[in-house]
Amino acid sequence: RKTPLGELNWIFTAVTDTIAWNVLPSPLFQRLFRQDLLVASMFRNFLLADRIMRSLNCTPTSMPPLPAGTSCHGLWSAWDLAVEGCLSGLMREGLLGGGNTIMVPMAMPSAGAGGNSADDQKAAGLRQQVINPSIQQGQQNQPPTNTKNSNNTPNSASPFFAEQLTAFQIWLDFASSSNTTNNTSNSISNSLQCSPEQLPVVLQVLLSQPHRVRALILLRQFLDLGPWAVNLALTLGIFPYVLKLLQSQLMEYKHVLIGIWAKILSFDPSCQLDLVEGGALNQFIDHLNWGLNKANSTATTHNTEDAAEQRIMAA
Repeated sequence: RKTPLGELNWIFTAVTDTIAWNVLPSPLFQRLFRQDLLVASMFRNFLLADRIMRSLNCTPTSMPPLPAGTSCHGLWSAWDLAVEGCLSGLMREGLLGGGNTIMVPMAMPSAGAGGNSADDQKAAGLRQQVINPSIQQGQQNQPPTNTKNSNNTPNSASPFFAEQLTAFQIWLDFASSSNTTNNTSNSISNSLQCSPEQLPVVLQVLLSQPHRVRALILLRQFLDLGPWAVNLALTLGIFPYVLKLLQSQLMEYKHVLIGIWAKILSFDPSCQLDLVEGGALNQFIDHLNWGLNKANSTATTHNTEDAAEQRIMAA
């Protein structure tokens, strides 16, 4: 994911999963994008091919047929922006013929027998100057070679995931205020119908170390909205990701994971079996000492009330 192609592939997976999640019926989404990795990859590629072919006045078909709306989803604009940003970065780095190098067509040989007339020699010299204008200035005036990026990768990462997390956070702010003002069954059903379209992106961001803590915090806030939110996240396929993260030895986001798992176990107690089989049950036992261990208390800034809340969730 640190190369331009790897990052684009990662963004492409997030975009196509999000479009399929928002357009396809839930049973069809589970069948095509969650049951088999090869089928999921094939239909991700088909979504992009469908968009390209429809722009060329072609009508692609698939079996099973996909509902209308996948080719004109608004998230394709974010994909176009990510591709343009990647290509622009490659050109700035000089990996796509940028800089002073200009690609020009080679001139056809003259009608002369040897092609070595004075006009041909003048044209060859002019052509070389066009291809590399720095020759006129001499080698000493050439800009220094960029040695900071020896592995031929752009220096800056795409802002796609950070922007999608910001959009998800804005949705959470409005959803939280709506639930506080009108906490009825009707508001819960309305929230379920208007679920955030960026939720599949959060699933992909959990794989990214720079954005992982922010994604977990936003996911925890989303699960706090109610059981419907937990059900939506589990249906999307969040379970194996948070289980693997819980088994990690990093303590940076462990307290957030405990809160997420408290919501999951409250919604579906049968998930305790997966915790035991995965060997993650000890994480809850160790978390009972949150705020009591000196090493833990010095490494964090949680006050006494926060430590007590963390221990309650672990219990």
